[in-house]
Amino acid sequence: MFDGLFLASTVAATAAALAAADLAAGARIAVVGDLRLARALAEQRHTVVAIAPDGRGLRRLLRKGKLAGVQASVGALPFADRSLAAVVGVGAVEDDGSAPALADWARVVVAGGALILVDRVEATEASRAALCAGLTEIAQRPAGRGVVTSGVVVEL
Repeated sequence: MFDGLFLASTVAATAAALAAADLAAGARIAVVGDLRLARALAEQRHTVVAIAPDGRGLRRLLRKGKLAGVQASVGALPFADRSLAAVVGVGAVEDDGSAPALADWARVVVAGGALILVDRVEATEASRAALCAGLTEIAQRPAGRGVVTSGVVVEL
């Protein structure tokens, strides 16, 4: 999703959203949809599980030993309900059928945890998707050509 020019601003905006979420030290987060973002967040000492539909890139990343990873569909995460502190999802709002994926991502986040959406869409569209996913305390940060939208997952 990212070219090298915009990865740094996306990492900074995502890291700021994670910091604002006030996660416990060592809290496990999943990064869905971009392995370079997952690697960059792991290098910032986050406990990251990368989720990728393509096993080849994931295997290459895992060989470097920086983080854990799972090959899975981005719309059906292989985690128990309420088992992660946060999910960082890349590109979901750009997809017209994003609602099921966002619902699944929210399902695996603990109540009070964060769902962070990274997309190249208008900020208003990203806000709409976050609201439709049931997030509260929505915040947005610019990230190169895109926007990082974060929100708190509430008890269902």
